[in-house]
Amino acid sequence: MTMRIALVGVILGLYLLLNSGFMQVRIPPIAGGGIPIGELILLIVLASLDYKNLIPQLSKAVFLLPFLVWWGFGLGRAIFGVPEWGLWALRDATHVIESLFFIVGFALVIGMKKPEQLYWYVPVFLIIVSLYALGYPIRDKLLLMSPTIVAGAGYIAPILFYYTNTPQMLLWTAVFLLLFRSGVGKNITIANILAGILTCYVVFLFQARTIYLQLIALIALLVFFRKNLLSRFVIGGVAAFFLLMLVSGLDIKITGRLQQAISIEFLLKHLISTFGIATSGLEGPAHGIEQRLGWWLAIIDEWLASVWNFLFGVGYGFPLTEFRIRYQVPVREPHNSYISIIGRLGAVGLLAFSWMHFLLIRIWRRTYQMCKQINWQTGLNWLLFIMAFFVMTWVLAIGEDAFEKPFWTIPYYFFWGCILAFYDRLRSGWLPREVLPATSQSTQNNLVTDENTTNP
Repeated sequence: MTMRIALVGVILGLYLLLNSGFMQVRIPPIAGGGIPIGELILLIVLASLDYKNLIPQLSKAVFLLPFLVWWGFGLGRAIFGVPEWGLWALRDATHVIESLFFIVGFALVIGMKKPEQLYWYVPVFLIIVSLYALGYPIRDKLLLMSPTIVAGAGYIAPILFYYTNTPQMLLWTAVFLLLFRSGVGKNITIANILAGILTCYVVFLFQARTIYLQLIALIALLVFFRKNLLSRFVIGGVAAFFLLMLVSGLDIKITGRLQQAISIEFLLKHLISTFGIATSGLEGPAHGIEQRLGWWLAIIDEWLASVWNFLFGVGYGFPLTEFRIRYQVPVREPHNSYISIIGRLGAVGLLAFSWMHFLLIRIWRRTYQMCKQINWQTGLNWLLFIMAFFVMTWVLAIGEDAFEKPFWTIPYYFFWGCILAFYDRLRSGWLPREVLPATSQSTQNNLVTDENTTNP
């Protein structure tokens, strides 16, 4: 079990840190072939589980029907496309395949005597991500020094320094600082300042509309569950406003991803380009919205073209758009994961996906309530911290192919499996060490029954 946890933990960390580059790592790394490293680890771990004990525990924790429909129908639809489209049918179905990490997350946590240990290395990872992000301003030079690999589409791709999901990881780090502020030099002020610096770094340099929406969603999430944070967000917002005024007043030129100088005017123009409104210097982003809307409408038209398509989608193996980027690589997904689900799996796939998430969100809420009942503050913080990752994924999936990228999908479903396992253990009477009376800590292992420490 320890080896499996270490193996999965390393893979998760590399996906979250190296994102698009590590996504290309396959065995063997040949054009149009090779098994992605994430799928390889998935197969190894799934093959090692004891399903005789695991399945009953899983079925007691959550109603499995929508999950079985999602996996069975999705994999069946992909296999059905292999004779005509080859391995690209399986490649396009990675969202379904990698969602099996849900089982991995559940199995690993349910088999641990001290499952809270799973999160001990998160602060170390967040520090590494923050240091790695410092290279973003010189990413073009760093890419030239990166080792390379043959991508699935046949071109040569760097492995390091893409920074695709780095802004989200920095926002996630800021959330961690706000939730676990007592652990940062026992000084709340330091934690708030660091969180503010990280947020400004993300907004000013990465210059992405999705980031603005994710930041708004994260603030709403934290304020809803921790109303005492509202004053800090107000203070932080005012400080950021005056910082922008100071930068503009001193005529300091700080440019980011779009090569636009940071200012309040730029941020407002960039934000309204989300609605397809073009302004000087930001015609490209506004045009991109029109282009994506065209893709979405075309896919919906195809979805409604027949009863078969409406129920079962168009399947896997071919791009959903006709657009091509560098090296004539087709854009296979329409930069909206929900539209991708509708297009490829139809109403059946959308129903299964929605039903699964209804059950999972309800379980998260119940777990949060149980942590409140036993006064486990650390558990409440972890649940909010992981929910922040879910929220960022949901927002990103509106305008990007988030669920089709393994560096989002694999951690996403793994974390959901972990939460389900925590729910099952708390429901079965397990208590974390920090909420036990001092006289009872020596007998903590006796509180964990054979049923909920089964090693799947």
